[in-house]
Amino acid sequence: MGVTRRSRHSAEEHLARPTADGGWEVWTLNNGTPPRFLRRAASLAEKEDKSLRLIGLPTSDLIGFSRWMQTSDDALLPDLVQAFLDRHGLTPKSTEGKSVAITPLFREETRTLVFIRILSASVPQNVLLPQIENYEPSAEMLDLPANGLVLWKENGRLAAVFSRDGKAAHVQSFADVTLTPEVARELLCTRLELETEGVLKQFDGIELRGEFPPEDCDTLGGILGAPVTVAQIGDPAPPVTPSGLLPPLAAQLRKKVARKQQLKRILFGAAAVYVFALVTLILNVAWLALSNEALAKKIAVDRPTAEAIQATSRRWRALEPAVNPAFYPVEILYQSAKLLPVDGVRFTLFELNANRITIRGEANNAAAAFKLVEDIKAQPDLSFFKWEMPRPNILPNDKAEFQIQGTSPDA
Repeated sequence: MGVTRRSRHSAEEHLARPTADGGWEVWTLNNGTPPRFLRRAASLAEKEDKSLRLIGLPTSDLIGFSRWMQTSDDALLPDLVQAFLDRHGLTPKSTEGKSVAITPLFREETRTLVFIRILSASVPQNVLLPQIENYEPSAEMLDLPANGLVLWKENGRLAAVFSRDGKAAHVQSFADVTLTPEVARELLCTRLELETEGVLKQFDGIELRGEFPPEDCDTLGGILGAPVTVAQIGDPAPPVTPSGLLPPLAAQLRKKVARKQQLKRILFGAAAVYVFALVTLILNVAWLALSNEALAKKIAVDRPTAEAIQATSRRWRALEPAVNPAFYPVEILYQSAKLLPVDGVRFTLFELNANRITIRGEANNAAAAFKLVEDIKAQPDLSFFKWEMPRPNILPNDKAEFQIQGTSPDA
């Protein structure tokens, strides 16, 4: 999906992030220079700031959490995350835009910690402006501590983010803007869960950003058992690598704007196109009239040779399964089976039907199934076929049932 072009009238670009009372702060957004505060706004409108390019989405408009994926290969992470979302009923219903973004946080030998963001289906329409190029979670625009918890107020709610190695690892929003003991206990439960799952490796302390009464420090520090500091929320820091998140309604708006712009261009150049097409048509008719007779004569001369070649080609295609070793079932099964790892993956069905091969099996996890199909695609003796594998079916015991299909070019 393309992005709105930058304003021709101003090289300066702006970003907006939510304030505690539900309004917005507008800052400059120029590469290479620190952001500069411009103004506060009760709402955002297309005509008020045509230089607005980035919006920090409130934490209440998304879900952000981290999970370990059983692979160290970045190429397999999107499929594994999608299988996880499907299994837990978290897959967004709309296919417009991009409602899910993932970022690897930490990698071990056989697994990767992935931060997953899922946009809410009800992102407010008042932030969906045609000139916006990026929608980023507001929590990821903060200067986060190495390992700890940051709380601040935005959009009339209390927001929280747990960080690991200076990056967001878990975000959370509360219905109230007051830091009550119940909220502190919920944060304690979240911290213990993240530590148990290995998402947090250590916890250095808590930072309250913005205006909080002194008793909030005592309440939070006493329940979580960690030091609490109070500081300003700080200047926004746009992510170095954009998440690519795009609300479905924003994607529809971009298409609508693109269609309007395209219609204007078509109407503006309609007269020139009409004249050019008319002249081209006249010349083309004249050329066809002159070349038609010569072409007909050439076809008549070449027809016997072409028919003989087609007949020979049909006979060879009919004999190919019997004379081409690439179609021998035993050879195909051997070349596929020798790619199986020592354990963890097994075949349950091998079937050759005309020019199509079907292999079914079971793997200890989805990553092993994806690894097997990539090895088959890379096997030179099996390169005659086009290999595909739909997303594996994850069983209750976390094993994966898979089906690999190979198709010859003539299928």
